[in-house]
Amino acid sequence: MQWVSRQSQISQLLLASAVGLLLGSIIVAISGLGITTRLFVVLVGGLAGVIVMFLTRDLKRLLVLVICSDVTTSLDFHVTCNDDYFLSSCGFNISVALLALIPLYVMWIIDIRRGKDRPTSPKTRFDIIGALALIFLAAVLISIGVAKRPDLAVFQFWIYAGMFLTFFYLSNYIRDREALLFVVYSLTFTIGLQLLIMELQLFGVIEPASESPMWIGRITGTLITPNRAGGFLAQMLMIMLAALLLKIPRMYRIGIGIMTIITAHALVATESRGAWSAALIGLVIIGVLGVWKRWIGLRALILALLILSAVGALVSGQIITRLTEDDRGAAEARGPLAEIASNMIWRNPVTGVGINNFGIVLHDYIEAEQLGAWLHLVHNGWLLIWSETGTIGFVIYAAFRIALLWQAFWLIRKGDRTIGIVALGLFASMIGGGIHMTVEIYSSRNLIQIIWIDAALVSAMMGIQKLEMTQATPNRTLVTKANKGIRV
Repeated sequence: MQWVSRQSQISQLLLASAVGLLLGSIIVAISGLGITTRLFVVLVGGLAGVIVMFLTRDLKRLLVLVICSDVTTSLDFHVTCNDDYFLSSCGFNISVALLALIPLYVMWIIDIRRGKDRPTSPKTRFDIIGALALIFLAAVLISIGVAKRPDLAVFQFWIYAGMFLTFFYLSNYIRDREALLFVVYSLTFTIGLQLLIMELQLFGVIEPASESPMWIGRITGTLITPNRAGGFLAQMLMIMLAALLLKIPRMYRIGIGIMTIITAHALVATESRGAWSAALIGLVIIGVLGVWKRWIGLRALILALLILSAVGALVSGQIITRLTEDDRGAAEARGPLAEIASNMIWRNPVTGVGINNFGIVLHDYIEAEQLGAWLHLVHNGWLLIWSETGTIGFVIYAAFRIALLWQAFWLIRKGDRTIGIVALGLFASMIGGGIHMTVEIYSSRNLIQIIWIDAALVSAMMGIQKLEMTQATPNRTLVTKANKGIRV
């Protein structure tokens, strides 16, 4: 199927040329000032993507693929970053996904102005998830006004704004099953690069991104910390397992199956106990609901249990060691941080201390019970949002996550096999991620991004399912009226 008409190819090539010149200029300007490896990969990778644009007629699909690859690799850099940002996000985050969104939105606006409605031209659709996401973004914006360091608050707002733009585009771009499966396959296959980096780290070929002595022997990939990497892998694992339940070509199934096994191995190697718990809960959810909906047969269930047992036996020593060894007080240190976060909430119940300002005001909320505590961001994503955006922001964010779960479960119950299975993977991913959030920070871009990608997929599937149900209703009515006219 040709998604881009011949008439639009010239304008798209001109746009690609402009983007390529822009990225090339950035590379030339920065390389003389000392370019980092990550920045080089981001910019040269972006330039390579532009070159590929000239070789394809499906520019929008290519850029969506770029966004999906950014979800799994999380390559970015920060502008205007300095050292005066204790435990806070630093500078304006520039990611591959953000660069890809620019031409996507430009082409969307051009299509709207021309009144064109092609398969790759998203329709503007806004549902309850989108409304809650926008309201939460407004709450984050309001928190800037109460922040001790508004500049740091703006940096985190920038990240959330980018997540919303990604969510809004994808939720409108995915209008049928073909686009839905393209995004799902893109996520499951582009994780291959991340897994390769992680396995090379595990065998000592590549050094981990962080040299912290606490993380010796634990892999991180491009995600900086092992706990962050574990949280990402646990959520992606659920989506990959769901993809295996779809009726897909054998080569796709084999490829996804191999990467699923490698993902499970990498997840164990992160030694993130919270991520392990999230993955286990997600596995139970997929198993129970999959059997309930008869998407998982008895033979497939037995095979899955055998594979899980075999993998578990191979890594049991590492898991047992991690669960029983001395964690150097890591678990106990999180209690005082939660108490400090509670102090912030108690004293600033409405608007919080300002997004991305927890580390800056941390010392102002230490009481006698927390003296001598390890000082860091609270290792509870829910408390972090509550303390920084206040009760208003927390309630809106909680409503956003609950609405996602409610719609995903509705799709599991009411959707057909394809939509229901994808929704099942997202449901398990979101439940596991929500539980992992109780012991992890969840302020990094990659962990935030996967939540918003889940939201985009759920919102898009709701639109597809409701449209198909609406189209099917008149046909059922006609058949019913015709049957009533038949007398036996």
